[in-house]
This record gives sequence, C-alpha cells and structure tokens, in this order.
Amino acid sequence: MSNSPDIERNGFLIDGFPRSASQVAAVMEDPQWAALRPDCVISLIRPDELIKEFALGRCTDSATGQTYHPVYAPAPEEVRDRLVGLTLPLTLTTDRDPNRDPNPNPDPDH
Repeated sequence: MSNSPDIERNGFLIDGFPRSASQVAAVMEDPQWAALRPDCVISLIRPDELIKEFALGRCTDSATGQTYHPVYAPAPEEVRDRLVGLTLPLTLTTDRDPNRDPNPNPDPDH
C-alpha cells in the first residue's frame, strides 16, 4: 500500500474487493494484507438491472486510467476515442428467469 500523504489523511476506497469469505479472512488475518484492513465496510444492495447498467457502461480512458460512464459520468469529447471497456449500445438484457432465486446454493467463498 502506498505511503501517500493523501491516503494517510483521507483513506481510500476499494470497489469490489473483497468478493469472497476467503478474501475477507486473508485481509483480516494475514499480516501481509494488514494495510488493507478497513476501518468500516459499506455494502450496497442494488437491483440486478442497475448493477448491469453500471458494469456494462463503465469504461476507462486508456491514457489516464480515469473511469467514465455514458449516463452517470460521461467522458469529455476529447477522450472518447481512447475509451476502453464500453459496450455500445448499452444493452441490459438478461436470460435469467426473474422469479428464480439468484443464489439458490449460497457459497460463502463466492
């Protein structure tokens, strides 16, 4: 972990990690991950369609690493030709049965 004064002063946000119980155990128990131990955890629960909308729309400027989204954080015109990861048109289709349990066999490690 960086010894950046900004991180020391303001902290940091890790989006999408840890994703499994084994990753949580590693962060909380393994000394090599001590710098990633959180002071607090926020878990957001969103509908599947909204998660897909965010994930499918997220794109990155290949030159700077800045992330954008066509709806929620549009890229300036001058960087649009450098964007990677964007699937256009933004499609939010699913083949899942809306009445199906999304997690019928919960596995704490996934």
